[in-house]
Amino acid sequence: TTFALYLLAGHRFVTRTDSMTTGAWVAGGASLSLLVRGAFTGELVSVGGHLDDLLLTGAATASAFTLMFAALRRLGAAPAAVVMTLEAVFAIVLASLLLDERLAPWQLVGGAMVLTATVIIGLSNASARRAEDPVDDLPP
Repeated sequence: TTFALYLLAGHRFVTRTDSMTTGAWVAGGASLSLLVRGAFTGELVSVGGHLDDLLLTGAATASAFTLMFAALRRLGAAPAAVVMTLEAVFAIVLASLLLDERLAPWQLVGGAMVLTATVIIGLSNASARRAEDPVDDLPP
């Protein structure tokens, strides 16, 4: 529910600004909230020798935020949420290919179910859009 509200609010915000700016504001807000939490709980630690890891993680997160807000701008909240369900499938496939992680049969079944649901929702949304736009049915 929280993520759905996040997408709906994000969709309203990206209509007023570009995806990169929205991603920067969200990442800045998330960083600030984590800094405040760490200060209150005493869990702040020094980066130490992990600055390169921190920068790489930050760049990956910034890219993910920017791409998510670009998808919201182009697709809308509901279709973007469907596309984003594929994130877990791709993470598992990449872990298998790049990190030699073994996939359990239940992971393969789960991935197939997510892919099937994404295709079904995509096809049903496409047919609903065609039904709403009678101009597509006119001969050229």
